[in-house]
Amino acid sequence: MKNSLLSNLWKIVLVLGLISVVVIIWSRNTDTIPPDPAPSEPVQEPEIVGGLSSATPTATQLVLEQRLLPTPSSTPPPPTVTPTPILVHHVVEQGEIPLLIAEEYGISVDTLLEINGISDPTRLQIGQELVIPITVTPTPAVPSPTPTPTPEPVYHIVQAGETLGAIAEAYNTNVAALTLANDITDPQTLRVGQELLIPPDGVSFDAPTIVHEIESGDTFGHLAFLYGSTIEDILAANPGLEPTALRVGQRVIVPITSPPVNPSANPQLPQITAPKAPASNLIVLQQQMIDMTNAQRQANGMPALQADEELARIALAHAQDMVKRGYFAHITPEGVDLRGRFEQQGVEANWIGENIQFNTQPEDKTVSAAVEWLMNSAPHRANMLHERFNHIGVGVAEEPPGWYTFVLVFAER
Repeated sequence: MKNSLLSNLWKIVLVLGLISVVVIIWSRNTDTIPPDPAPSEPVQEPEIVGGLSSATPTATQLVLEQRLLPTPSSTPPPPTVTPTPILVHHVVEQGEIPLLIAEEYGISVDTLLEINGISDPTRLQIGQELVIPITVTPTPAVPSPTPTPTPEPVYHIVQAGETLGAIAEAYNTNVAALTLANDITDPQTLRVGQELLIPPDGVSFDAPTIVHEIESGDTFGHLAFLYGSTIEDILAANPGLEPTALRVGQRVIVPITSPPVNPSANPQLPQITAPKAPASNLIVLQQQMIDMTNAQRQANGMPALQADEELARIALAHAQDMVKRGYFAHITPEGVDLRGRFEQQGVEANWIGENIQFNTQPEDKTVSAAVEWLMNSAPHRANMLHERFNHIGVGVAEEPPGWYTFVLVFAER
């Protein structure tokens, strides 16, 4: 029995050794396989504080941070200010036409007609309410500079022995400007104690002027209508004047661009529809006006206008009617407008327009002065360069002597 047990002992030791070897090999193999993370344990990322990792940054983190951090740039420019349109209302008064209304508000005639749905500009009615778009550009809230004081008109009291030449030299102006500013027809009639208006620096008058004392409710549009002037002329004669800051009692220089009322004129006289043949010198002025108008059109890439005898008759009749009956307007005292004058003459046309101008320049300069004024006035310039017009007629009247009244009639025919 004892011998049998000893003989089997080596077998038992051998089996145990084999089992130990298997256990060792198995344990080594399991050590090389990383354990899977527990599904309930979220993977922790390094905390980003202010774009920087709280841990030591790696190369990947540095690249990420470069993408997250904003690229330095210059200060962006301020946004463009968008003009804000404001609609105001205008009630048509007697004698007003689209040209005058558009000029008063600084808009184009086409814009005025389009926004109000007007197809025939000659059919405005007294009391009709028009919508006027006024564009106001808002400005950033920055401290405004101290406004320039409005210059007051300067006067000179004539002393014994003084001449216009000496006075003009003393005030750095010229005799022509002095005579025009004070409506002096004869320099020899200068008298002691006479008060002379001194033209502002750089202002050249082509018409007599008056000084108006501002009253409550006065506007530049009202002054222009009252004296037959224009807003542009008033501004030019008053350098630095702020139109929106007029004050009661302030004195403003107003160039008079309409002829003086003839004391013997009577607006109730019959309208002149059959004009008299103009003097030969006025015929020359009429042709000069056509030539200079076409020169302006060609300089602006527009075709020349064709001289039209029927339009010339309408223009001449209106020029003579204005000087004979003492008014200066597109509408006659009895309310006949341009379309009505076409009907009176039996003339047919599609698009029509009219410019009137007055000046007291010498005969050899009066046409160029008229054209310059018309081209510097937005609504009149629009007629001069209108793409629809292809015909023109011009009428010129002179009364009193040296006062030239021009009427230009345009049409598409």
